Amino acid sequence: MATADEKLYQSVDISECKEIQQPVPIEASHCRKGVYVILKDCPCKIADLKTSKTGKHGSVKANMVGYDIITGKKYQETCPGHTSMFTYQPSRIEYEVANIAENIVTGMTPDGQELFFNVPETEKGTTLLAGWEESQKAGGDRIFSITVLYAPRMTGKKWQANMFLEDWKEIKE
Repeated sequence: MATADEKLYQSVDISECKEIQQPVPIEASHCRKGVYVILKDCPCKIADLKTSKTGKHGSVKANMVGYDIITGKKYQETCPGHTSMFTYQPSRIEYEVANIAENIVTGMTPDGQELFFNVPETEKGTTLLAGWEESQKAGGDRIFSITVLYAPRMTGKKWQANMFLEDWKEIKE
């Protein structure tokens, strides 16, 4: 059964997703505020970082607070400064909307490839559906685009690419 957060995004194996790269290791002591890292298996952006000085019993400790860039949940992790973490670069890609049926958006790439995205159960998703239905009733002459956020997430021991329909807009011609 999918959790409420899992209904926001859809996932595929990261090797099947050309829109995002595999996360790369980074030492915790090299992380900075604003860097994207994986905290508790979730794609987060560091909002606060505190490092302690080396004490007589060990190494520098890094205390990080980050927010999941898809769900907005807060995560905190404290680890030795030499610990390897994973960093990544999220990507946001815009697609033209070709169709919306049964809460599935058909997005078109510039080269004509069709990609399918779930409409999230959010206010943005609701307004996209309402705008699309209104356009279809009026003859379907309005053009929409969607912005999809791609970010990695660790599921078990496998990397997944999360796709989240982050925003939409009407294209003016």
